[in-house]
Amino acid sequence: MKKLVSPNHLKLSFFMIILSFTCSISNPLHAKAQNILDKSISLMIESDDVKNVLMQIETQADVKFVYSGNMIPTTKRISLKANNLKLSSVLNSILSPLNIGYEVIGTRILLKKQAQASPNAEALKVPNTAEIKAIEQIKGKVTAAGQSLPGVSVVIKGTNKGVLTDVDGNFSINANQGDVLMISFVGYATKSIIVKGNNLDIVLEESANTLQDVVVVGSRSTVARTNVERPVPVDVISVKE
Repeated sequence: MKKLVSPNHLKLSFFMIILSFTCSISNPLHAKAQNILDKSISLMIESDDVKNVLMQIETQADVKFVYSGNMIPTTKRISLKANNLKLSSVLNSILSPLNIGYEVIGTRILLKKQAQASPNAEALKVPNTAEIKAIEQIKGKVTAAGQSLPGVSVVIKGTNKGVLTDVDGNFSINANQGDVLMISFVGYATKSIIVKGNNLDIVLEESANTLQDVVVVGSRSTVARTNVERPVPVDVISVKE
């Protein structure tokens, strides 16, 4: 007797065939994408635009980034140090702080805005071997007793990067949020300011060690009190004194 095959069994078999076919296609694509993300990248960048950094990565990894200029902050300045790191680690270092995700399609990498970062996504973790900082333009004004101070030294602590205030006491310096600025001027106490925000109002106070008054002591008579015709000047004091 001929055994009949149920319609449900036919549907299940058809589904398994489609699934197997899909897996056979996706696996090679996934492997190719992983090979691209495993490429080694070495970069030493100091305060450059995101766009220029991506162009350097394109050259090293032989890939092409696809993105919308309105969606990606390409003019944001960053610093990056990577020594033989995987492309995936470098991309995570650059894009994760900007809330940007990516997808590898062939030799192209599509950049897309993320609604929110997934806390469980292992790939979004930035390795300790990659250092990235967003450089921002910090502006400020230095005053003392309500008056602008020109020529004040503004230096990022621990570096040799610094500027001087202009005639109106204003300055502009590229720094990171959290950096410490050392503000110093002759006659005033040095002040350290932690960068929080992009506009700083700094007030200096006169140093307690500054000599406030100069006292000039003169002779009590018209006759010179010091004999300078000796090898060493000697005060000549009358017996009456």
